[in-house]
Amino acid sequence: MFNPTLTDLVYQIKCGTKNGTAFLIAKNYALTVFHVVSEHETHDIKLSQNNKLIVKAKIISDDIVESKVMDFAILELEEDIDVPLLVMANCKKIRTGTKWTSRGYPKSKMQTGENIYQDDNKVHQHLSTLKNRKIDIELDHNLKWSSFEGISGAPLVIDNKIIGIINSELTEGHMSKELYALSNKYLKKTLQEKCGIKIQREVIAKKRRKYKTDYFRT
Repeated sequence: MFNPTLTDLVYQIKCGTKNGTAFLIAKNYALTVFHVVSEHETHDIKLSQNNKLIVKAKIISDDIVESKVMDFAILELEEDIDVPLLVMANCKKIRTGTKWTSRGYPKSKMQTGENIYQDDNKVHQHLSTLKNRKIDIELDHNLKWSSFEGISGAPLVIDNKIIGIINSELTEGHMSKELYALSNKYLKKTLQEKCGIKIQREVIAKKRRKYKTDYFRT
């Protein structure tokens, strides 16, 4: 089921010639992919909704080498945004076939954004190690678009919790085949150091099985 909270916490992000997606992780912090804000030294970072500027931001993870390699960026907002947030969770193992949702600003929906429902969107596999130094979750999608360009930086949501960040796609013959994501496992340390986000480990039960999950709370 799609969580309507995503409509308020997901933004289009622009930085120079680059466009993508970002989402709030606290009232004064947002998360996106580094390649979308790679021109930040010479251009403003702007977060907007419905083509209306909401707030400007600055990158605060630029001094961390891993952020460029793993393709993520933590942003500090010039002004607080007070909207409901979703819990960020580090799931130890996501089963193949688990349904996922998101919201983002693909090129074809750059002005209004698009909700990505869970109908045909399932986790293909959750890798135990990083692939290409920035991917550990492979996602099947409903093939709605030939390209998901602009979706990079969108939250990966499972069971109403943000599990990771979508950062790239696999294309074959100019057609999108899979989306890729980086799980919060690789963001925990940086989020705590840069944003003061503490981690509380809990165990949640799902379908008669238990999974260890780290919950991010501010």
